[in-house]
Amino acid sequence: MSSEWSFIKESKPIELLQEKNIQRIGIFKFRNIGDVLLMTPSIRAIREAFPKARMTAVINASTEEMLQENPHLDEVLVYDRSKRKAGNRLLQEFRFFREVRQRRFDLTINLVSGERPAWCSLFSGARWRISYYNWWPFWSWFRWAYTHIYRYPQQTVHQVLFQYRLLQKCGIPTPTDTNPSLANRLELIVNERDRIWAEQFLFRHGFKKFIHIHPVSRWLFKCWDDLRMAQLIDWIQESEGLGVVLTCGPEQKERERAQRIIDLTRLKPLALMGEISLKQTAALIQKSELFLGVDTAPMHMAAALGKPIIALFGPSGQGDWAPWTSSRIIIDKGCPCGPVLKGGCEHHSLRACMEAITLDEVKTAVRSVLVTCFTDKIDS
Repeated sequence: MSSEWSFIKESKPIELLQEKNIQRIGIFKFRNIGDVLLMTPSIRAIREAFPKARMTAVINASTEEMLQENPHLDEVLVYDRSKRKAGNRLLQEFRFFREVRQRRFDLTINLVSGERPAWCSLFSGARWRISYYNWWPFWSWFRWAYTHIYRYPQQTVHQVLFQYRLLQKCGIPTPTDTNPSLANRLELIVNERDRIWAEQFLFRHGFKKFIHIHPVSRWLFKCWDDLRMAQLIDWIQESEGLGVVLTCGPEQKERERAQRIIDLTRLKPLALMGEISLKQTAALIQKSELFLGVDTAPMHMAAALGKPIIALFGPSGQGDWAPWTSSRIIIDKGCPCGPVLKGGCEHHSLRACMEAITLDEVKTAVRSVLVTCFTDKIDS
């Protein structure tokens, strides 16, 4: 145990929280797209514990599509960093904290540590303010932002179970399954408008059966070798007789990396280079035979939609970030460096752990999933 932890004692578990007069609940997660989708099992557990409460998710802008139409939420409150003006950040922050205060939460639950959720909890005025904590020194003001704090698990657990453990400390029941199941599934709602868009888009391009590939992450060190990815795309179209839809995020570096892959192919995939919404991406994933990609938000979207997944893992670690589904093949050679740039990986665009993944083993995984899908369709 670190010396910083030894100065801060974990709060006692809360008993009978469901018997308190809790009418309004705020759930904070100021993280990225995939992180927000991974909180949906916890949202469902909180709703089941408090069926009549008004529940608000408080998240970063650009992640809200993951919670649109979520049946367990009454509201999604978005913090938009892009509205912060130079020299006016403090005023913008206080305006947002005022919005939080206006919700008059009785209970706030912060699913990750950080400065902004601490301020939000403090300004909320909620009677019950709950959070994880990690490395806070004894003088940290964060400890006063909450009424109950609990240490991060000291062993790596999947993010879904990581969040469940905090709820359990609050006395909120969670599913007992420690593997992906119907009870602890992710939830992503694709509305009729986006489904129709996907159907029309695929019809216009003559696509019926295809594999959805999302080869690029905003963290480029997660990516596989460009040439091998291009060769895989050609092989899928030539040998397996399937189309390939390739997507990437809107950031310039992602589009450039995806374009390099396309330039290396002989048979060009149907490419959408960051110009469609997350929900449209989800609608395409839903129509695909399987999803193939690296550790990124669309991988988690595919898991939420129940699609077979082939995930190429390296530096980000599958222990806590693997696709939360039982229908998956994870190819992971292990990474001694971890996500922080260290040692031999520091000056390499392709991490050694990703370079170790061979084209043949990815082909084998694809063929295995396709055979299973074909067999299942015959059996049904």
